[in-house]
Amino acid sequence: RDSRTGHVVGGPWPAAEGRLDRLGEAVDLIRRLFAGGYLTHHGGHCHLDSARLWDLPDPAPPIGIAVSDPTSCALAGRAADLLIAVEPDR
Repeated sequence: RDSRTGHVVGGPWPAAEGRLDRLGEAVDLIRRLFAGGYLTHHGGHCHLDSARLWDLPDPAPPIGIAVSDPTSCALAGRAADLLIAVEPDR
């Protein structure tokens, strides 16, 4: 069995690099939505047309990213407020 299969909607999982690219784009969009106003975005992975959060919390909630390797740590360092370590090593 291919380890990329079994996605909840039936499609294959992209490689780790692709998943991190998607996550980075999504975190950017989430931050922009929490800034208020309408957002239209047509990126590499996400497409939004006049999206808006109507009830904005103050302050916006922190965003955490779980990490497991140097690439995900770099993404968390750039884009997240919290780093979530999932490796059992000290």
